[in-house]
Amino acid sequence: MSTRSKQSHSIRVSRAVGAISGIQKYLSSFPSLVLAAATFTPVQLVALLQAYATAVTALQLLHAQVHTAVTSLKSQGTQIDAVLSALESFVVNMFGAHSEQVTEFGFTPPKVTVLTAAPATQTVSNGAPVKA
Repeated sequence: MSTRSKQSHSIRVSRAVGAISGIQKYLSSFPSLVLAAATFTPVQLVALLQAYATAVTALQLLHAQVHTAVTSLKSQGTQIDAVLSALESFVVNMFGAHSEQVTEFGFTPPKVTVLTAAPATQTVSNGAPVKA
């Protein structure tokens, strides 16, 4: 008896399919089998193993679909970023950077930097000049 705690799903499915074949060939006439503290008929055991194999196969297909969708989404994201940037420039040029229309398109108007008339030099508490 061996313990295989860390197996890939593919290996486990392969083992389950092999076990199904063996059960159907050699154990189908047994009334029941006690395995891992549970009693199974050969039909129940085959159904359990087949359900696992089917679930893993379906999950692998879904995983491939998700991978394809994510790759497509990344590609579309790059294109959308470029289009939105160009559209924002177009809207700003057409209506002005601080117009209401810029916000209606969902863009944020650029922040205005307020320049203050600060003196070129400041003094510290003892009166000595400090360069800014």
